[in-house]
Amino acid sequence: MTNGISGAKATGPEMQHVCTNLFDFTWTIKAAAVAGRMPRTHHYWLWLVDCLYDVCTGWLNEDQMPLVLQSWKRTDTSIPPITSRGIDWKLLAETNSQGLRSIEVSALRSEKDVNAVLLHPELVVLGDAAGIEKATGHSMSMKLD
Repeated sequence: MTNGISGAKATGPEMQHVCTNLFDFTWTIKAAAVAGRMPRTHHYWLWLVDCLYDVCTGWLNEDQMPLVLQSWKRTDTSIPPITSRGIDWKLLAETNSQGLRSIEVSALRSEKDVNAVLLHPELVVLGDAAGIEKATGHSMSMKLD
């Protein structure tokens, strides 16, 4: 998943937000299954299990249902989702509206941009994002993949 998140950084804040939230979601599902808080589904599309549960309920007796559905508690979709991590869109908009540079990652899409950063190999090796930004004007994360 690291490559997916690194690639998301290069495409901008929207894709980074999506990838990090999906990573957090799958990690949470794995942790809940390991802790015995929910049955193992062996995938992360829980809405499909809800659909299967809806189809089987009233059609099969509980003891005839697949094991994963026998202890399944349907997702309560009346509760709005909560994103506790990710990008603070309001703060990002305020920062950008004031002409300030946010922590958004530079994608270094052109050869000229890449070469400008590579002119400072000591900063790249150290992962000195602040030094690279000062030397080249390109902001990026501390970890250079």
